[in-house]
Amino acid sequence: MARKPDWQALGALFDQTPPAPATAPPSTNEDGTAVYNGERLPKWLVRDLMQERAAIREYGGGMTREEAEALTLRGLQRG
Repeated sequence: MARKPDWQALGALFDQTPPAPATAPPSTNEDGTAVYNGERLPKWLVRDLMQERAAIREYGGGMTREEAEALTLRGLQRG
């Protein structure tokens, strides 16, 4: 039986503040959004979409949990 997804660990990605670069790129913002699949969305919505997509890939696509989460994370761009 497959392990349950560790949604808390996935959610922790959004609680981390990356170090500020010497010169901030134009896409950097601190308004609580993230870019997912090319679209800027609120972080809470991105987290929900990532959880749903990972679950679909795991249970419907026959992937392991790790594979499903890794593939889902590729759609996330911080900035």
